[in-house]
Formats: sequence, C-alpha cells, structure tokens
Amino acid sequence: HIEHFSKAIDTLEAGDTVIVAVEYGPAEAGEMAAVAQAVMQHLADRNAHVMMVSTLPEGAGLIQSLLDPLALANQLPAGQAAYLPGSASGVAQFLTEPSKAKMIVVLAGRGERLRWWVEQNNATQALPMVIGVNAVTAPLAMPYLETSAVNGWMAGLPDVATYEEFRGLSNSVLKSQLDALMLAHWAALVLLLFGLFYYLALGKKGAS
Repeated sequence: HIEHFSKAIDTLEAGDTVIVAVEYGPAEAGEMAAVAQAVMQHLADRNAHVMMVSTLPEGAGLIQSLLDPLALANQLPAGQAAYLPGSASGVAQFLTEPSKAKMIVVLAGRGERLRWWVEQNNATQALPMVIGVNAVTAPLAMPYLETSAVNGWMAGLPDVATYEEFRGLSNSVLKSQLDALMLAHWAALVLLLFGLFYYLALGKKGAS
C-alpha cells in the first residue's frame, strides 16, 4: 500500500493540481505532522499545485504551517476558503465545483472525516485518491480502505519511514521519533508487568 501511494504521487506532472484535505486537529498533530510533511514534500518535489482544505475550523492554521516551510501557495479558486463548513455536505459541495484536480490526498486523524472524503469523491468526481492516517485511526479505517477505491495509504510513523526509504530519502529526525516511540512502548510494557506482579504479590500476601 505504501508503494502504491508513492507511485500514485509520482504519476503527477509539473503543474498538476492536487486537492489536499487536512483532516486532523492539534490533538493529532504530533504524529500526523510527520505524515503530512512527508506527503507535502513529495508533492513539492513533483512541482504540483495544491488546493488545501479542511472541514475543521482549526485546519486553516495547520494548512499554513504545511505550506510555509515549502514556500507553496494554496491554489484555491477565487472566493473559496480553506475551511469547509457543513461536514459531509461541505465536502460534497466542494467536490462538485469544477476544478482541474488530478488527485485527492486525505490526511486524516479522525475516521469520520476520512469517510466523508472517500464517499463524496466516489459519488462525484471519482478522482484517484491516496490517504495518510495516524496509528489510532488505522485499525478502524483499514477494512474500509481495503474495500474502497483508494490508490494507496500509509498509517503512522513506521509507514512514513518506509515511504521515505522507498523514495530514497533519509530522515534522522523521524528515526529519532520512532526510537522514542519504541522506548515509550517498552516503558509502558514494563510498567504493566510491574503492576501485574505487584497485584499478584498482594493477592498472595492477603491469602496467607
């Protein structure tokens, strides 16, 4: 699925327009930022034009934080705001407007917003679509993605690392994040085991 994601982006030619839906808030930004930055860098490398929108009011600020480091502009039509009010109906209205978009990229930290884009795209333009999600959303989204018209997806930091390796890139910052995440998982496991043994020891002591 990661290879398909990368190859789908690689089909873009310079000047092609891509809709990028930023469907995560500050609470999910820690992990989703790495996913989004990797995808945005790939789009910039392909010299694609981006139309970035979000159904979240706070999405406009996150969109700007992704555009600025790459010196990209949001190529929305005149009068179109980055924020799409109205939930699924806002997505549907945006997708029914005429555009030159060749692809949709959905960056989602929330499952219901991911579904809005997949369903409304299938009902309107049926553009090629790739998706980036966080580790929390992935287990809920995966069965849905496997039965939908999605060209590829990646989920969480490990997939981002694989994606960048597939592109021939090296990201030491991302590697450090993965190492820290692995350490945190081991620490949580040790604490759980310690708690279990402590509980068992108390149970034996109470029984004696």
